[in-house]
Amino acid sequence: MCNCKLIPDPYPAHAEKVCNGFMEKYDWSDKAQCVARCLVAVEGATYKNKWCSVRATIRLSAHVACYASCGFYPWKGLPPGGVGVGAGDLLLVLAKCHDPWNEAK
Repeated sequence: MCNCKLIPDPYPAHAEKVCNGFMEKYDWSDKAQCVARCLVAVEGATYKNKWCSVRATIRLSAHVACYASCGFYPWKGLPPGGVGVGAGDLLLVLAKCHDPWNEAK
């Protein structure tokens, strides 16, 4: 839910495509695989939360934490769709949901 309305969560399907693009772009490197495993683990726990804005907040934080803990720097840039997943699927949700933590109460 977002702003008390049921809306679809496009993030998982979009993120899977982008993740595959990262793996190809970075030649299945150990660091890229580390980030993928980390994000998949977080997503497994996050997806169960019914509030879209809380999921988006956790997902954004997970990207920073997973990249940092794996020592991954995307020096080759993002694969196709990478910006859309971050800006469209995560930041746009937060922009629409004025206060995610109050929403979840």
